Amino acid sequence: MNIILHKQKYSLFVNLAPAMLFLSILSGYCQDNAQKSSKDIDAFVDVECIRIIRPVGEIESTAIVTPSCLVHNRGSENVSYTVRMKIGTFYNQTVQVLDHISDSFRLVTFPACSIWVIRGTYIVSCSTELTKDQNTNNDKQIDSIKIIVEDVGCTDIYAPTDTVDSTQLVVPSVRVYNYGNITASFNVRMIIGSFYNKIVAVSSLAPRNNHPVNFPAYSNWPIGTHIVTCSTEFTTDMNRSNNKKIGSVTVRRISADTINFMSFPKGSDYVLQFSLYQSNRVSLKIRNVSGEIIKNIPSHILPAGVQQIIWNCRDSNGNRVAFGVYLVELNIGQKTYRKRIAILPIKENY
Repeated sequence: MNIILHKQKYSLFVNLAPAMLFLSILSGYCQDNAQKSSKDIDAFVDVECIRIIRPVGEIESTAIVTPSCLVHNRGSENVSYTVRMKIGTFYNQTVQVLDHISDSFRLVTFPACSIWVIRGTYIVSCSTELTKDQNTNNDKQIDSIKIIVEDVGCTDIYAPTDTVDSTQLVVPSVRVYNYGNITASFNVRMIIGSFYNKIVAVSSLAPRNNHPVNFPAYSNWPIGTHIVTCSTEFTTDMNRSNNKKIGSVTVRRISADTINFMSFPKGSDYVLQFSLYQSNRVSLKIRNVSGEIIKNIPSHILPAGVQQIIWNCRDSNGNRVAFGVYLVELNIGQKTYRKRIAILPIKENY
């Protein structure tokens, strides 16, 4: 019985041996892989740039901005590394991140930037620079900024200038310009001496466009010389040095041998305004810079007082004249009065 029993045990052992060996090998394999996996995890090094916080979107050209980004240590070890921020070609700064704890986030800030002198759109990039990084695909984030310039100004005072009659009806007029790179709406103020102060609104003036502005007409002029000031009033203007234009006007009573001659734009036309002491024959010629007559308005008799001739800026053939300087010849009786005028591009439909 003992022998038989021993044989049975032996037989059972022999039959179970392969399965036990397989389980032993499998157990060893799992333990080895677990150790290897643990070692792999311990050796895994990876930091990433999650997002650029600032600057992004629109930036005013006068703003002081502290660039910043969010980084993440995805690895299993604490690491130290460099993070770089670039903006266009004018900003390139690095910051050291020390002892960044595994699986944690950190906000990285860079030296402040206030050099936004070049308007336009620029690429912003932020990247981690870890030498032993095992995954460089997530190192960099890219965004963009647009540098905003808000700047309008007064470029010319067209009227009143020189000399006007004390009873002359004058439409004060100026030209303004949008030097910025976004559309602007603002007020324009005209001050003449201490007796005239008016405001006109300009709406939606596109970047790099100019616009003529006409103010309410005036005819009750005090005798003497008066300062004429035109200024733009734009709350967010970033450059106020070009807001104001200053001139002067002398007011007197017109005598028999004195005629005042003014010109100013009105929409797409040009207004030629003058005062006659008495009824007289008037004709008008407009010449180009070569002296050629491009427009001839035949003579006709006009009564005494303030008169005006509106030129539609077209030549004798009805063609719109090119932008530039022209010579206006006003013939009154036996006298000829000459004045240079500039035809400039305008923004219509205001």
